[in-house]
Amino acid sequence: MEVSVQGAAVQLSLSPQRVRALAASGRLAARKLGRDWAIDIDGVGLSDFGDRSGGRPLSARSSWAILEMLAGKEPEG
Repeated sequence: MEVSVQGAAVQLSLSPQRVRALAASGRLAARKLGRDWAIDIDGVGLSDFGDRSGGRPLSARSSWAILEMLAGKEPEG
């Protein structure tokens, strides 16, 4: 089944820009219809696009501060 970029973005929990980029790179089965994309959504899962954790890891200082707050203490610094 083919859906619009917006429909694919909602189903895959991705931004429309990311869906367009994946389609343009060939990582997402799609075909261009004029200026729009028709995304083949069958058999596509979020795990197909790698880890979605995003962001960089916490620094040691931030990690210790979080642990102190969880323990009910006031973090230093």
